Amino acid sequence: MASVTLTDQQRMRIEELPDDYRMIGVDRSAPLVRKPTGQIMRVQQNGRLTAATSTPRAQPDSASSLHLRRLEGTTQAVLATLRRSLVEKVQPTRDGLAREAAIAFDLNDDQRALAIIDEIAQTVGISALS
Repeated sequence: MASVTLTDQQRMRIEELPDDYRMIGVDRSAPLVRKPTGQIMRVQQNGRLTAATSTPRAQPDSASSLHLRRLEGTTQAVLATLRRSLVEKVQPTRDGLAREAAIAFDLNDDQRALAIIDEIAQTVGISALS
């Protein structure tokens, strides 16, 4: 699982942001924050906030396709776990989520599938599951 090391300037900028700014993920080595207005900002290496913009691509690259498949699989696993809890009244567990993730990602390794969910969760600002 890849992790991002922030520069001192990025760390300081994030610490001084108002409480109504929310960390929502990381794009390469730049943390992304959402302003109260909804605008997404990138925290540059030097600590400057800049508007996060994307340029449209004719075709998604393989990394984008993989990320999208992982997002979809994570959504499927989490919603299946939530549905079982609400509808079937099955207590949600780490093992249950790992099993649903393995099904969603078509993997034989529940723990690898859970690690993928953990990676996706961290990109949207949710701390590690472990």
